[in-house]
Amino acid sequence: MSANAQKEARIFGPPGTGKTTTLAVEIEKAVGVFGESGVLVAAFTKTAAEELVTRRLPVPKENVGTLHAICYRAMGHRPIAEVEVKSWNDAHPGLAIGQSARDLDEPEYEQNTEAPGDELYGAYQRVRALMLPREVWPQRVAQFGQLWEAWKTEAGVIDFTDMIDLCWKDVATAPGNIAAGFFDEAQDFSRLELALVRKWGEHMERFVLAGDDDQLLYQFKGATPDAFLLPEIPEEFKVKLKQSYRVPRAVHAMATKWVAQLTKFEPKEYQPRDFEGEARIVNGQGGTWKDGEALIKAIAPFVA
Repeated sequence: MSANAQKEARIFGPPGTGKTTTLAVEIEKAVGVFGESGVLVAAFTKTAAEELVTRRLPVPKENVGTLHAICYRAMGHRPIAEVEVKSWNDAHPGLAIGQSARDLDEPEYEQNTEAPGDELYGAYQRVRALMLPREVWPQRVAQFGQLWEAWKTEAGVIDFTDMIDLCWKDVATAPGNIAAGFFDEAQDFSRLELALVRKWGEHMERFVLAGDDDQLLYQFKGATPDAFLLPEIPEEFKVKLKQSYRVPRAVHAMATKWVAQLTKFEPKEYQPRDFEGEARIVNGQGGTWKDGEALIKAIAPFVA
């Protein structure tokens, strides 16, 4: 594949290696080539998008945000199902869900309660995020989907997955005259979200996915290593940051031992900072990954 034909590049940034700084430098370079309005910057979470904004990037505000927020604006700020969830809960009390929007300008969702429909709602959004054909959906998920979709149509609303799905189906290019796109935390984008990114990327001069496949956290929402790592691209279009300026040797040794269990990953060199540090296992001391509050209490004595 020629350099002219290759549009996708990837930045792999393990913890503490300066991924955000590297990304900011590349964004500034792109602005120098394509102009401020020609660059789009999107992240998986609002936190990451805000971190990029604090770097004082010379990019218009409307060109920076979560992928959902950018799609939300592209879809014309249509009413959001999760905001109108009371209407659904009143109509389907046995399938009530406890989702709500935190911020209409940066539409994400949080689960406020354990409602009877939450599990099916989550499963329904996940099969869509994985782009699984409807015929392989579990029966209960498909039944929930039929009811949810009929209600959305009647109420004239779209849900959070619709923001991505409808853009993927109906919006050929990224909003604005975008020549370069930068997408942070790409390892946690779902298959559907990356399909949209790559569709928009086809109409750009170049686009960059930045992330760390070893830190993939959102499999429960439809993120997969394959979605980030495939298709393969030439090595010269991969940037692999290797020196951590934050992680000490003891923590690095424990983390890399854990990561070695992964079956799908991008081979990369990763070095700790020059400090021994200390690593402790806190499982069994009052907290696990399933109980975040107890885990924080278990960790607290070691970081005070």
